[in-house]
Amino acid sequence: MQFKDLLGRFVPFFAMGAVLVSGCTTTTSGEPSPGEVPPTTDAAPSTTRNRSGGGGGASAAIDPCTLVLIGDLAGYGTFKGPTTDTIGGSRGCNYVQTGSDSEPKFALSVAIRDRDGINLVSDRGFGKSDGELSGRKTAKVPTSAKNCMFVLAIGEGSRVDVVIASQESARSCQVAEQLGAVVEPRLPK
Repeated sequence: MQFKDLLGRFVPFFAMGAVLVSGCTTTTSGEPSPGEVPPTTDAAPSTTRNRSGGGGGASAAIDPCTLVLIGDLAGYGTFKGPTTDTIGGSRGCNYVQTGSDSEPKFALSVAIRDRDGINLVSDRGFGKSDGELSGRKTAKVPTSAKNCMFVLAIGEGSRVDVVIASQESARSCQVAEQLGAVVEPRLPK
């Protein structure tokens, strides 16, 4: 798949995310059905979505584009960006790696979810690893065979999603976790 094709998958997912997350006011039992979900922010439905309480406090003042700077990406190549978006309850900042079509590339999305805590992150059918980084709750979730999301809690009711969309499945979670380590010290305690 060409990187242009991968990037083209962002737009439909953002539209889908807006539909999935807007208007979530009821609780549904069961688990979401895993499928091939284009990478960006975590907009997949979870078993419960309580958007009425918590969140928004400390995270509301954070600009997602201050969490990963273009200089932080220098070791990974050359990038376009940042570009910003607001989709389905998250405020995002996106970077796209540039280079020839023959080189493996990735896109990065850093999204703040002011009203969705880390407890709402679920397995997308490829596993989920809960952890901790500098005393902060984390979760690593492959979102497809090639993409991965590393999530950092900001208190109980909000979080940051670091999402890598890649042509190299083996590196997606590794890079997401490395960039999560860049983001963590820039978050409020």
